[in-house]
Amino acid sequence: MAGVILFFIKLGYEGFQAGEMGIMIGLFMIIIVLVLIPLWVLTIIVSIKLFHRKRWALITSLIITVFYLLVSFFSLIAIPSMLLPVLLFLIILLILEIRCLNSGVFQ
Repeated sequence: MAGVILFFIKLGYEGFQAGEMGIMIGLFMIIIVLVLIPLWVLTIIVSIKLFHRKRWALITSLIITVFYLLVSFFSLIAIPSMLLPVLLFLIILLILEIRCLNSGVFQ
């Protein structure tokens, strides 16, 4: 995730240097980075709390997985061959999270 954030920061910086149209691209990249950094921090916190078996972390992880599942359909436009592996991984993750939620192990 850090690599993706650094890529968007560099792309935004290059956009600002490119001129009039690049400024718009740079602004879009800054907005994307401002969304990705809190999402990255939230994912790290949830991952740590999942090992402590916190129920709220499991529910948050479930919400993040559903969000990633919806966003993964954009990869159909960009790289169609990547859609199947990404969907397979997210569906397996979703099934495991639902099973953990039903098991009663998380408090």
